[in-house]
Amino acid sequence: IRDRNSLVVYATPSYSAEDKALKFNSAEETLKFLRSVVGIDLERYNVTLLRLSTYRPPIALSYEDGRLVEHPSRHYETLVKFLISDGAARFEAYVTFVDGRVQYYRLEGDFCGESALSLWDHLTIALKALKEYQEFTGLSHYTRLIDLLSRAIETKQLMIEEEDYILNITHVENSRLPYNCKRSTEVVYIAKVKGYKLPGDYFAISVSRNGFVTGLSDTSMYYVATMELRISEEEAIRVALPYAEEYARRYGLKIASMKAELMFGRDLDGRRGDEFAIYPKWTVLFIFDRVVNGVFGYAVSIWADTGEVFYHAPQGVRSCWSHGGQHAEINSESEVGNRLWLLTTSIVVALSTLLLAIYVKCRKTKRRTMNAYSKIRSCTCCSQSCFYSLFCHQ
Repeated sequence: IRDRNSLVVYATPSYSAEDKALKFNSAEETLKFLRSVVGIDLERYNVTLLRLSTYRPPIALSYEDGRLVEHPSRHYETLVKFLISDGAARFEAYVTFVDGRVQYYRLEGDFCGESALSLWDHLTIALKALKEYQEFTGLSHYTRLIDLLSRAIETKQLMIEEEDYILNITHVENSRLPYNCKRSTEVVYIAKVKGYKLPGDYFAISVSRNGFVTGLSDTSMYYVATMELRISEEEAIRVALPYAEEYARRYGLKIASMKAELMFGRDLDGRRGDEFAIYPKWTVLFIFDRVVNGVFGYAVSIWADTGEVFYHAPQGVRSCWSHGGQHAEINSESEVGNRLWLLTTSIVVALSTLLLAIYVKCRKTKRRTMNAYSKIRSCTCCSQSCFYSLFCHQ
């Protein structure tokens, strides 16, 4: 049985997602969250509920009988949106609950007004919000996060690394760009297990230039399902090598180098039962002797506890996908530079441009079903775009 107060657990959670999702009043919980955690005096404003919906978002797609089928998550997501206004100011608050727990929150509005608040004022606001959030959730594991932030304020440190967490604080000063005003100070925690970082940000909170708590992200509902390692680094390379060799033979390439790295990754498409479960995995990256049509290497990912290959693909950037979502055939006669400087420059420029284009495309095509899952399910979008990379599968 999962201990809800612990980060690291080694069993499948036994709670019912449907019970957790549907047996709470999400609108009332959102207002309570805005009052206590965010610190908005709602009595001063006109508050209007604009949206409330609960559903099971899709986590994977497949073709069955010639049609595209969406496979839903086992978890329920509730999206709540409130309009908060008083004539002079207007804010929109968005809160996403997963199985009745807050996962994401953001506040939209104008945060670029004059302010004399310093970085340390912002951190004091964040610390207060974090303490209130612990009270709001009733979970004890936030005590560790509170202690780290308190120490950062006391010692004037912007980064603290311990065996279990990394705390990283960023601050943008004297900027009037809307995004920088909204997220003037960000406090981000990354969780670690036995020295290995867990995927994504474990917890994050942002404070605006003028002192509003404008964002909160909490993925503490993700859990480590096992720490068992059944295959070694050498075995992982041996399992992965045929995939890279087959691709190299097809396009007349040679493997110049290879590297295997042990890390932790989520079961993103729920193949193993729960997309919130985190497992150890080996990621083996093979680098080719030259770049052909934008491809510089091949990656293979293997679950370290079972030895199962769950992802393999060429690594690079290319023009587009062919019909049906399969990789377009690569012409080995078409090479894009063999020099390292050209490789580095082209990858950086192309990634920046394509990531922006993919984000816009994914937002348009997945707005109805993915919505709040756009952040944690970016791989779903990546897999249907013209960009493919190892990073889509971490």
